[in-house]
Amino acid sequence: MVDLIQKVLYQKEKYQMCPTLIKALSNFSKIYNLKKQKKKHKYLLQLKNAGITFSEATQFGYKINYYIWRTNLIKERNSGGRPKIKQLFKEEIQNHVDDRSTLAVNRFLKLQNENVKYRNFTFKDIYRTFLYHDNISFSTFRNYIPIYIKNHHRLSDLCNYCENYRVIRNFIFKHFNNW
Repeated sequence: MVDLIQKVLYQKEKYQMCPTLIKALSNFSKIYNLKKQKKKHKYLLQLKNAGITFSEATQFGYKINYYIWRTNLIKERNSGGRPKIKQLFKEEIQNHVDDRSTLAVNRFLKLQNENVKYRNFTFKDIYRTFLYHDNISFSTFRNYIPIYIKNHHRLSDLCNYCENYRVIRNFIFKHFNNW
């Protein structure tokens, strides 16, 4: 019976039947307008589910634009940006890169209290051999590589274990300058 009445009656007649509903929606619009923009979508979804149109919502005092009304179909919205990756992926990235790098004897990071490790492969090669590379992008993989993983520099990291490092480096510089 109620469905039949709702289909037969016009909007004005519906609102004349229940003025307390109009007053409640108007009062709630004041609360809605005070909320932050990222929190408003939860209330809009409820209004849309109740069957209120955009023009009715603006008449009740809701400050919204049509684009937000039209695109607000998301039930749970992120607080902004991409969703964070799982802790499992972070640990797997760190372990995978650690396995494909060697310990540097002559370098130490004081702030992280970690020994530096030199990677043996390029980041692309390490990413391709990563078990979950289909689930995350290369840029995300690169962002979660630990700071103590460094790249080899041919002259500064010439010999990790050699005590005659400076002698060897000077010898190389002399021969390159003579060419």
